Amino acid sequence: MYANGYGTPQDHVMAYMLWNIAAANGHEGAKTNMDIVAKKMASEKILEAQQLAKEWMEKY
Repeated sequence: MYANGYGTPQDHVMAYMLWNIAAANGHEGAKTNMDIVAKKMASEKILEAQQLAKEWMEKY
């Protein structure tokens, strides 16, 4: 939903973060989706998304 802006504003950082969390929890398609959205992101935004995922996983 975040990647395409369906029902929410488009946010590639949030999309990447959520797929990163899903991939870490064994979701097979999440890695593919991360790769797709990463092609639309600057490297600093990818790093931001990775940091947000790390913080979320540590918290929850």
